[in-house]
Amino acid sequence: MLKFIKKLFKEEQKEITKETVKIDEIEKWIDEKLLNIDLSVEISELLNKLTEQKQILQDKIVILNEAKVSEKYKVENRIRNIVLVNRNNFTKDVAWFFNDLIISEKRDLKTVIAFNTDLNLKLDDLAKKTQKSYQAAQHLFFNEVQAVYKSIGEINLQVNKFKKKLEKAGLDKINELKLTIASLKEEKAKIEVEIKDLKEKKIKKEELTQQIKKIQENAKLLEESEEYKSFNQLNEERKNVEKEIESISNKVKEYFSVLARALRKYQKISLEGNVIQTYIDNPIKAFQEDNELMIISILEQLEKSIKTLNLNEKQEKNCLESIKNSNLLKDIKINHNKLNEKNKELNIKLENIEINKKIKEEEIKLSRSKEELIRLNDEITKLDELINSSQNHENNNKLSELSKTIFNVDLKII
Repeated sequence: MLKFIKKLFKEEQKEITKETVKIDEIEKWIDEKLLNIDLSVEISELLNKLTEQKQILQDKIVILNEAKVSEKYKVENRIRNIVLVNRNNFTKDVAWFFNDLIISEKRDLKTVIAFNTDLNLKLDDLAKKTQKSYQAAQHLFFNEVQAVYKSIGEINLQVNKFKKKLEKAGLDKINELKLTIASLKEEKAKIEVEIKDLKEKKIKKEELTQQIKKIQENAKLLEESEEYKSFNQLNEERKNVEKEIESISNKVKEYFSVLARALRKYQKISLEGNVIQTYIDNPIKAFQEDNELMIISILEQLEKSIKTLNLNEKQEKNCLESIKNSNLLKDIKINHNKLNEKNKELNIKLENIEINKKIKEEEIKLSRSKEELIRLNDEITKLDELINSSQNHENNNKLSELSKTIFNVDLKII
């Protein structure tokens, strides 16, 4: 018996069908589904009642607007004026609502659902706007205000009755369904832009990869040319010359490091103090610029005055040994000058060889292209991640559930 009763009252389960629709055709699909739902009786009842109540509301607004303050009310002018202002504000807002209330001539379900939803929002807005003026205007126009309020209440009642019928049929979720579809379309449009951008970047990556390959091939051809071999030979020769110059500079530095203390002391009594100072500060530079080798004669004079410089025995001995070899400075100077001249000649020759400039240009191109490729790879990775994360299954699942509730269809969009 219990099983029979349960079976008797068990709500009949409608079969859920599966459908696949292109996202660009989803609105058309919804419209077609709504055409198959018959609520013509409910729609007629709603629109007829609203038309009737709209006429009643118009009459009540006129009555309220033209109403005079009853002589039975003994109120101060200040209070009277406040109530009149609120009566006028209330009437103005209700009149605006009335003028905006255009009963839909179309009686298809899609249009009426949108109309009823919009009217419900307008009623909420009217209630908020007139909350204060409605309360204040009642003090002197109670009956007239209540008549208007009752008419608005009847309109609200019809809206809510139709809304409940939609809820019973599951059609109250149409707006939610449309919002979900709008979100999916927005997601799709965004993903399409990202996919297009990704394709362009991948094409650019391929072009850049080929460009790098071409640069490397050009650089290899340049490096294998006879001109570049000649350049390398001259460059190697220049390096050897520079090593010899450096070796001479080290010898000069070492030579004058032994004489440094003696030169500092002798500078104080010598007439060539300025020249001596240059050797104290930077012996290599001073030697290079001392074309007349004035330092040799200075060292000869220093040798004569060495006993007056108060050097210790070891310092004096080392100093004298170095001065005895001062004539070697001439040979060093000659050799140094020759090497400098040789170095200048090699630099000029190397500068005039275009092959090195070309190779450097290719190296710069290669470096920039590789940097661009790294940046591009990074952008492609980020775009891939963004596209994958944009595949939001939440809205797809929501769409499926809503379509089941409204149309008994498990909807999948493509």
